[in-house]
Amino acid sequence: MVDPLHDRAAKNITSKNPFRSAFFALVLVALSAGGPQPASADFARLTLQSELGDFIGQGGTFDITYPSNEISAQIRRTLPSGPAELLFDVGHVVPPPNTFALLFFGTDMLGIPMQTGIYTDAQRADFAQPNHPGLDVSFQNRGCNTLTGNFTVNEVSFFRDLSGNLQIGSFDASFEQHCEGMTPALFGTFFSRVQPFPSRQPGR
Repeated sequence: MVDPLHDRAAKNITSKNPFRSAFFALVLVALSAGGPQPASADFARLTLQSELGDFIGQGGTFDITYPSNEISAQIRRTLPSGPAELLFDVGHVVPPPNTFALLFFGTDMLGIPMQTGIYTDAQRADFAQPNHPGLDVSFQNRGCNTLTGNFTVNEVSFFRDLSGNLQIGSFDASFEQHCEGMTPALFGTFFSRVQPFPSRQPGR
């Protein structure tokens, strides 16, 4: 069964290239098909400052705090040394206003786990080449076909849930993204925190 958040994304994401929309749908459905279930975060906040001419933010400014039922945080890719690509699926399309956003942050093509630091020369996460970090921020059903940018991870932590699956505990990052080689930028910050489940008591 397709997770409602991912099903909504697959149906509504748009870009300047229809093939990106189809690819996005396949990726999101695949994510829902198996593996550890995404954690439900207690809190998330997204801020965006979009320059005139930026396709994603349409030149607007946004500051959105998301309720826990509109937040999905998932580890998409893992290296032997730890999680290396994270996906945050937040917000809703209807009713208005549309607050739906997908945020991908990856270090897998750098060969290192996700950790605090500054990551420059980023490429679109699912197509990043070796030695490039991955970034992909879509908003209100608009996405980039290709992109460049950078991001800074200020905080990241993980925990194991009651089933023993690794989940994202906290994530705090700032980013700059340029679509299709264009000069106008999308600047933003994203913060998410999950309250880990209490540990099982011995004998229970």
